[in-house]
Amino acid sequence: MRKNILAQSISGFISLLLIGGCSSIPQTVGFPSAIPERTILPTLTITPAITPTLTITPTITPTLTALPTLVEATPVNTMTTQERKNFLTQFLSDSGNCHLPCWWDITPGQSWGVAEKVIHQVGGNFAAVFPGHDPETTVYGTYIIDGIPTNDITIEEKGSLVYAWHINSTNSQDPAIVHRIWKNYLAPKIVTAYGMPDRILLWVVPSPDFLRYGVYSEWLFYDELGFSIRYDGRIPKYFSGASFFRICPSDQLLEIGLNMQAPDNNLSLDRFDKILEDIRLGTDTGKLRVVHSLQDATGLDDTEIYNTFTQNKDACFAIPSDIWSPDK
Repeated sequence: MRKNILAQSISGFISLLLIGGCSSIPQTVGFPSAIPERTILPTLTITPAITPTLTITPTITPTLTALPTLVEATPVNTMTTQERKNFLTQFLSDSGNCHLPCWWDITPGQSWGVAEKVIHQVGGNFAAVFPGHDPETTVYGTYIIDGIPTNDITIEEKGSLVYAWHINSTNSQDPAIVHRIWKNYLAPKIVTAYGMPDRILLWVVPSPDFLRYGVYSEWLFYDELGFSIRYDGRIPKYFSGASFFRICPSDQLLEIGLNMQAPDNNLSLDRFDKILEDIRLGTDTGKLRVVHSLQDATGLDDTEIYNTFTQNKDACFAIPSDIWSPDK
């Protein structure tokens, strides 16, 4: 009995195995039709939604680039210090074939660019300093040093042309330097080269005592040629208290002032001189200054003055002491 139960159990277990195995095998020829065909459901493919990407295309804003303005290059000074010093000394002493009112190869009336090149060549630069006497002019100054007398150089420009030329050259500590450097522009040589001046003016402050020098200024005016030159010098102390003194424009020079303009310029050369302008304008200082012509101060005529300048090495003039008071 027990064996029958065990046999039935084994048979039932095998039947279950066969039934379970058939359910997992797809239908094939030879299998009973009672086994239903397995239904294959379609596979659902889920395509994710594509989120549009925001693409930002930068807008190119044109940038305004300022183009540099082309400026003509300033001529480069190629001289060494010694060469420049020699050049300046030579030109202070002698401008060669450049005759007044031409100086340093610059002539009133010529192109302003020529003047600039000359000044740049010797290491100077122009700077506007003040308006000129003519309302349409500008005065430019330049600073040049190289062991020569102190030089205050200015040039007036009008309409891109050189309108006037000015220079004051000073060495109050050693008059011999001014005399040596300006040897070719001393009064005797100027009168010999250019003839009798149109005017010769003289301003004097005699020696107040034996401890101090007297001083004088003498101007040679060549109005028709367009230039004037002033000599400032010392009167020796030993003339203090004397009835007369001597001035020698070639000796004891402290300063030389040279003014040049175009000959057809109708403005007076006197305007360039501070002493003469003070007198003309009647300023407080001008009222204390007395200027005489050399003819009036010496009692000499033009011929005698001309001969004194051209025939005498020292060209000295005797001047009375009592005519320089404002009351005279």
